[in-house]
Order: sequence, then structure tokens, then C-alpha cells
Amino acid sequence: MIRGSTTHDGVSHEGTARTASAGASTGRGGMDDIKLNLADLVSVPEGTPLKIVQRRSAIGAKPKNRGTLKALGLRKIGMARTHRASPQLMGMLRKVNHLVDIIQIEQRGDVS
Repeated sequence: MIRGSTTHDGVSHEGTARTASAGASTGRGGMDDIKLNLADLVSVPEGTPLKIVQRRSAIGAKPKNRGTLKALGLRKIGMARTHRASPQLMGMLRKVNHLVDIIQIEQRGDVS
């Protein structure tokens, strides 16, 4: 978008950036899902389910980063996989944090 241009609705969006989703949850995720940043990964307990969503292309990324995405099971933008938190997964996510979104899935308690 050209700076200072108007959109089809006639509203000027000078210097603003639009994002695809402003919310934390994506897709079929529940309302309790929490989007995590790199600093939050340290406090995630082991075994917690995490939804990993590829948000940027691997084109132009370093070969090691492309390999990490492949190991996570991600091939296309928008593709999502669920993994359980582990030290190995946390290390992988630190390396490709700029390419993915990390969402902590809240488990609903069983009512017995």
C-alpha cells in the first residue's frame, strides 16, 4: 500500500499497518488460548500443548531455519501443528520465532 493513499472505502490509512488477525486465537482454537512471545516460552511448563502456526515464508530463510520448520511439520504459511512443550521444542521455537506464532492451548478440565 502506498503511503497516504485511500482505500476503496475512502478512508485514509496513512502510515498504518494492517494485520490479518488481532486476536490471540486462530482457527478452531478456544477463547482461552494464549499467544506467547519469546520471553513467555521460559515459563511454559513441560508437557503443555502448544499450537505452532507458520506466519512467514521460509523463502530467503537460512537453511537451518528451513530444516527446523520441516522438523516441526510446517510447510506452508498458515499451516499449524500441535506439540507438547519440551526443552527440545523450546530450542527449536527460539530459532524460528520470527517465522511462527506460538499459542498455548488451555486444556479444559474434565467434569466427573
